[in-house]
Amino acid sequence: MHVALFISCLINSVRPSIGIAALRLLQSTGINICIPKEQSCCGQPSYNSGYYMQAQEFAERTIKQFERYDYIIVPSGSCASMLNKHYPTLFSSTNFSNTYKHQVNHFSSKVIELSTFLHNIINWQPKQPFSIKETITYHDSCAGLRELGIKSAPRQLLKACGITVKEMKYSEECCGFGGTFSIKYPDISIRMAENKIHHANNKGVDILAMGDLGCMLNIEGRLTRLQHTNKHHTPTIKVMHIAEVLAKSEGLIE
Repeated sequence: MHVALFISCLINSVRPSIGIAALRLLQSTGINICIPKEQSCCGQPSYNSGYYMQAQEFAERTIKQFERYDYIIVPSGSCASMLNKHYPTLFSSTNFSNTYKHQVNHFSSKVIELSTFLHNIINWQPKQPFSIKETITYHDSCAGLRELGIKSAPRQLLKACGITVKEMKYSEECCGFGGTFSIKYPDISIRMAENKIHHANNKGVDILAMGDLGCMLNIEGRLTRLQHTNKHHTPTIKVMHIAEVLAKSEGLIE
């Protein structure tokens, strides 16, 4: 397989540990992973804000850098959805030739979210899973669940490692991030993030896992603020990306 790893802006800038965990997980399977050094934003912020020409510029750069690979693996549901679902829409007008549209569609068909690749494509199984005693609940991101249909794959991967997954109430509800939604409607976003924390805490779990960094930033950010302002009554749940959980289980990261 000729495989590339797309590292999202947020992972690269805010939580590089996720990128390292994803890379080590993939390398542990024996797959040769390439990470194009000139990659940048997928264009999602511009697209969500209505700046379609700017988004097209980002998309054209990304397609040029990644189109030669068999799979483009993305450890973030929202970025994967942008590349897989929305790139064809960006170039659907009559301003673009049918040849280029075909090129874009072919590129998008090769984009796949990390947990889906591990479970559906290579049937990943743990080699010598370390014992993770913490209990986990899983949050389904909007882009991952509704646009990419990701539901079973991450749970099956966790189960394969012998990790106990407790389903929280309303696991499929939005966390309140929603691209620019959290900026436009901060009060609503805060309440939605607090609801997510509340439901996870009610299950008595140690870790709230997910597959989208936007969700992680919103939930973990709110959790941290609550811990700073109300230390004695705030959940001590850890927020982790599924790549971090799996890599930790395998002893690939601490």
